[in-house]
Amino acid sequence: MFKKSIATLFCLSIGLLLAGPLSNVTLKAQQDSKLPGGFLPLLPENTSFFSINYNLKEACDTLINSKAWAKLKDLNVTKMIKAKMDEALEGAKTSDENFEKKQAVAMKVLNALAKLASHELVLAGGQNTADSISTLMNAANAGRMAPLTDLLQGKFNTDPKEKSQAQIRAMIEALGEDADKLQVPEILVAFGLKGSKVGEEVMAFLEKNMDKVGKGPLKASAKKEKIQGSDFITLTIKGSNLPLDNLDIPDLDEELEKKLKAQLKKLTLVAAIGIHKDYLIFSTGPNTKFLASLGKGKSVTTLKELQVLGKHAGKKITDISYVSKKFISSFQSSNADLEDISEDLFEQLKAANLPKELTTRLEKDMKNLFKDFEKYIPKPGALVGIGFNTKDGCESLLYSYASNTYLDASKPLGLLENLGGSPILAAVMRGKVDESAVSLGIKWAKVAYGYFKDFGLPNIPGDDKEKVEAFLKKAEPIFSSLAKTTETLLNPAMKDGQIGLVLDGKITSKQWSPMMPKSKKELPMLELGLFLGLADSEKFTKAIGEYREGINKLLKAGADLDPSGMVGGFKIPAPATKEIAGAKSYYFPIPDLGVVDNRLQPGAVVGKDFSAVTLSFEHAERLLKKNPLGSAAAKLAGINKNASGFLLYDNTELLKFLSAWIGFGLDQMPAGLDEALGIRSQVKTVLDVLGTCKGIASITYEEDGITVSRTVNIWKDLE
Repeated sequence: MFKKSIATLFCLSIGLLLAGPLSNVTLKAQQDSKLPGGFLPLLPENTSFFSINYNLKEACDTLINSKAWAKLKDLNVTKMIKAKMDEALEGAKTSDENFEKKQAVAMKVLNALAKLASHELVLAGGQNTADSISTLMNAANAGRMAPLTDLLQGKFNTDPKEKSQAQIRAMIEALGEDADKLQVPEILVAFGLKGSKVGEEVMAFLEKNMDKVGKGPLKASAKKEKIQGSDFITLTIKGSNLPLDNLDIPDLDEELEKKLKAQLKKLTLVAAIGIHKDYLIFSTGPNTKFLASLGKGKSVTTLKELQVLGKHAGKKITDISYVSKKFISSFQSSNADLEDISEDLFEQLKAANLPKELTTRLEKDMKNLFKDFEKYIPKPGALVGIGFNTKDGCESLLYSYASNTYLDASKPLGLLENLGGSPILAAVMRGKVDESAVSLGIKWAKVAYGYFKDFGLPNIPGDDKEKVEAFLKKAEPIFSSLAKTTETLLNPAMKDGQIGLVLDGKITSKQWSPMMPKSKKELPMLELGLFLGLADSEKFTKAIGEYREGINKLLKAGADLDPSGMVGGFKIPAPATKEIAGAKSYYFPIPDLGVVDNRLQPGAVVGKDFSAVTLSFEHAERLLKKNPLGSAAAKLAGINKNASGFLLYDNTELLKFLSAWIGFGLDQMPAGLDEALGIRSQVKTVLDVLGTCKGIASITYEEDGITVSRTVNIWKDLE
């Protein structure tokens, strides 16, 4: 269990840092509300997940019949690629006398797949899917974490082959530990036929070739049987027919290997394909129970989580998706995972032959550590998604029923007005601020330090021990002072909880470096800004200053630990300052070497409500000025509502940026090349086609206690 626990603990740590059914009357009312019917009501209540796409053919036809697609087809480069493909096909025909026959078969298969996916495409997982997939994921995580696990156990594998073998062993061991949970997942794929004969053609072909299946090495058996009154062809493969006895797994515990092989032999895979209620359905699983449950008992549409779909009745829905709470819980760390980790680590401690005093103390502290962090673990909930077309493009909403998350949607995101108005890319979020978290971190830092002093320091040899003790005597009051700074200054200053980033390109020059040719037009430079919302800018500024002083004191105190003298001689200097739009920017001047434009000067500006790290004073000045987002996608998404997160990508702004630099590159072409190949016009066409996407905006907020993420995509065909 140790390797599995290390993998779970790793995933949990990352998570901590980043920080009843309705009645049949309700179901009938929902089905009468213009929501998609089709396959959705057939799915049983215990479905683990599903994804349904509608009218894929219509979406493809819209693309193929667009003016943008016509422009792309007319490009010289497109014609050239088509000519090369035709040439390759002609060559294949010459070298293979059966090529045309093979090509006809391939085209028939592709056409069949296109027809099958045209109207309604369904992917769903049955009740056992969560357990079966999580078992495989645990094994994969154990494999990824194997090098770290070996390192913690004192094994240092440097040979790539040994590392690979260690990962394989870890995966197999994890599977062996969960051998009783191994099972074939229930997966179902359905294609809406809408009167198409392609389903019947597929079934006729399979029935004709059914007798050939059993002749393979897996000794599979195929037969035709009735399921829910419809004809299905089923294929059964038993694990007992697999050549597992000849499988040699080096350095694997014999009992574990025996257990794993025994469980694999018990497995049975049953695949079925048939036509039922005007759908061609393919399913896999340990049996056909999931397939046989379609349309029987309570439907997935009776689940309370799916009732939000009723809000979108009458819209032109393109897709619906759902993931159950149980399915998500199988991947997300929980309090139960903490208990498993603690139990496994305790077993490892007992087996490590450590001093009894240390083992007892570790066990007690680890229990308290896990107990302290329990309250920070989010509680999983189901996910429901829906997408639909709009007059401006398309829109989607994702409803999350998770609770105890880190998101705070109690008020608007104020930083949205400090993104410069029209950035290329921007993201802002607000998390819940728990002041006790800092105190908790300081508490456990002190506990860890106590272990070093009591068990690590006594083992340091002679003179080195004296130097370390001398350093610690000087460092302890400094660390205490920094902890106080964190609690009394930094923590209160960051109560706002907002963080964000922005990517823009408004600062321009005709020659950013003497080493590049001078441009005829202004060339923009990418501007990256990183934000931190502030509740008290004065406390924040004071805290940063005290951190700088504290670090410098630590460097001076540690001078005797470094024989080279580099540590003692290093000191973080006080930054230079510059007044910008009523705020102050702090920076370390870059020497003017004449390599790049000296306007590119990284610095940190501290305004009233936020601090931002920027690459130029010009960008900092723009960010300090309140300027609402002008993007059409941002306005449609709703930037003024209470929200916990916002993401914007403005494709129009990106293309403006790229066009300037592409034009500069084209200006460097040899004379006459453009006239001969028409490169500029071809590039313009490509940029025009890319410009049909105007932008994407996504906002996360709360609605009736549910976390909702709304994403708006704006598309417009060429004139």
